[in-house]
Amino acid sequence: MSNFCSDQGRTRVCGKAYVGTPQPETRGLRLVEPTPRRENVDQDKKGHLWTGTIQEPASIQEHFMQPTNWHVITGAPCSGKTAVIRELERLGYPVVNEVARAYIDKRLQYGETIAQIKADILSFERYILYKKFAIEQSLLKEETVFLDRAIPDSIGYYILEGLDPADPIQRSGFWQYKQIFYFERIPFERDPVRSEDDEVASKIEGLLKKSYRMLGYEIIIVPLVSVSARVNFILNHL
Repeated sequence: MSNFCSDQGRTRVCGKAYVGTPQPETRGLRLVEPTPRRENVDQDKKGHLWTGTIQEPASIQEHFMQPTNWHVITGAPCSGKTAVIRELERLGYPVVNEVARAYIDKRLQYGETIAQIKADILSFERYILYKKFAIEQSLLKEETVFLDRAIPDSIGYYILEGLDPADPIQRSGFWQYKQIFYFERIPFERDPVRSEDDEVASKIEGLLKKSYRMLGYEIIIVPLVSVSARVNFILNHL
């Protein structure tokens, strides 16, 4: 474990960073070390095919006890989220970059293929979910932060992969996000990190909308305009 303390964006970062494990980038954030949690490792790592429907737990609203000033930017693959997050960061806003993309990028640098990285899909999706939970647990709830995907996105991805979404549904109830900005898809383009095709991206699009609405969120649809216009649209809604 190594100490770090540096200025990034408008907010001072000072704390501890773990080395040796791929870390998603959290730029411009004031971090506090998250409370250690023992995760359930007794589940079957191969997972099981889940064919049920999303059902809202009766007590889900009771868990919305920690309001935040965090704004989620979400949408299907190839919706232009990354470009907008980068522009918000350039303007000095604290951002959390997409966990899955950062993790896959790092593994690709180690020489692995997408197929190898996602060979055990339950372990992959669980890692992304738990990493997002740890990051959000470390954020200051009163600070304005833009997140490239948040915990509820994992509900849609679990269902897409045929996994039981009970875990991400439960973890989605710890914090209440300020706003959910949903990006409509632009013409699909592959890159080294994306494993989805246009058909899968379309399925993800529907699942993500259903996941956030099931949790009681009103989705703000961001129009298909330029990056600067999208940024202005978001900032005008704060």
